[in-house]
Amino acid sequence: MANYQMSTFKIPKTTIEEMNKIQRNFFWGKEEGKSKGIYPKAWIVVCKSKEEGGLGLMNLEKFNDAIITNMGWRMLQQPDSLGTQIMQAKYFSEDDIMHISTNPKPTDSWVWKGILSGIENIQRIGRWEIGKGKNDPNLV
Repeated sequence: MANYQMSTFKIPKTTIEEMNKIQRNFFWGKEEGKSKGIYPKAWIVVCKSKEEGGLGLMNLEKFNDAIITNMGWRMLQQPDSLGTQIMQAKYFSEDDIMHISTNPKPTDSWVWKGILSGIENIQRIGRWEIGKGKNDPNLV
């Protein structure tokens, strides 16, 4: 799947599982039409980094989360960008991006629902760091 789609939409878990299945079958050389294949290592182990004992193949679910979280991070870091201004006018005009609700509405676009999941990651793991007395706290 192209990086653009993964950076724009939160890919459904069933789709990611199917993509992983295709990758796994190709990687292990499973033949089409055979009901069983030989998988010497669990796919989750294969997707670990080389330093952790894996082969460093991409975990698609983590990649999708990371790249969508990056979109939310850019909105936080670049509040004057055109994309942020458009999303802010449509979805969170009054609130700061760190304090908006991450529960999507049924009428929200798929793109915004994906960005919300990234913002939720930022809200969950982000922390404020006190600077040198300026009025602009830094999120790290």
